[in-house]
Amino acid sequence: MNGVLTRGAVVGAMAIILCAGSHGCESGRAGLAARPWSLTDLEGTKHSLADQAGQVVVLAFWSSDDVPSRLAVSDVQKVYEQFADRAVAVFGVSMEIVDGTDAFFDVERYTFTQLISDGSAVKTYAVDEIPTFVVIGLDKGVVFREEGFAPGVGQRLALAIEQQLRQHGM
Repeated sequence: MNGVLTRGAVVGAMAIILCAGSHGCESGRAGLAARPWSLTDLEGTKHSLADQAGQVVVLAFWSSDDVPSRLAVSDVQKVYEQFADRAVAVFGVSMEIVDGTDAFFDVERYTFTQLISDGSAVKTYAVDEIPTFVVIGLDKGVVFREEGFAPGVGQRLALAIEQQLRQHGM
């Protein structure tokens, strides 16, 4: 290779850099292939990773009975609005749905798609702490992961998304 980095090596290095600079990001998670998931939204529509071809995907695992999660939801909404006209899909994954609704999730205030956790995506993405944020790149690899809430999470999510879009000429 004589010192020439492959595209995959550059992508992996970028993922590691993003991970290293992020509060709560576990070593080895960013840079791995995203595992498939399929969940239902509040209206009963199924969504899956496979359905999101050609898009950067944001998963925000949260619970309305968790104060840091409630603080993070407004950041997720801002990210959704910032990238609404681009190839980005933003999903909240609620851990606290009762009778098909979440009393805290105001569908008029928060317009990103809210998915109902059945436990499968939580297990698939090894979510041990809420909130947890995962950004899946256009190549379907995890490019960003952050556990817990720290101010500026929306900016870090936006940076990871923007880097993915630029890398793919979008």
